Amino acid sequence: GVFSVDRRGCPVYYARYGNIDLAALEKAYGFDRILKLALTEQRQIEEGLLKASRAAGKHLVQVVCVADFDGMQWTRALRAVPVFKRLQAVLDNHFPERLHVGFVARAPRLFSGIYKLVEPFLAADTRAKAKICGKSDDHTAALSLLVPRANIPSFLGGDAADCTIPEGVLA
Repeated sequence: GVFSVDRRGCPVYYARYGNIDLAALEKAYGFDRILKLALTEQRQIEEGLLKASRAAGKHLVQVVCVADFDGMQWTRALRAVPVFKRLQAVLDNHFPERLHVGFVARAPRLFSGIYKLVEPFLAADTRAKAKICGKSDDHTAALSLLVPRANIPSFLGGDAADCTIPEGVLA
């Protein structure tokens, strides 16, 4: 979900991938409902970007996306890949260049290892947008370079206790 703003005044999107079972959600509610939620969130992002653009006096189109992998289970993650790829394809087609920084918090060792293998094959601009913090890294300090600590949700070690982004759906 969308919560607060980064240091530029742009909205920040948080995804609690470690606590969500995307495949179970699709099975229970269907892909269209997941897509509708994602598009509703994009509308919130658009409204926040418009407000930030007016304040900055320039057109801002990119957001910080924070993926929290705390609690991730690999079997659940693997089941989610087809749904995630389908959803991401729609979002990429309609909202290209939306990503300012892709911030991964509390990445399991396996995720970090796989990313290090894939990273050399990514375009330079894509690599520059990614920031991976493993479980042993100080993700709160790293994220606070992009988002004021007062705007980081408490579940990520920030000072914002009023974040209403749910913990996710476990199945």
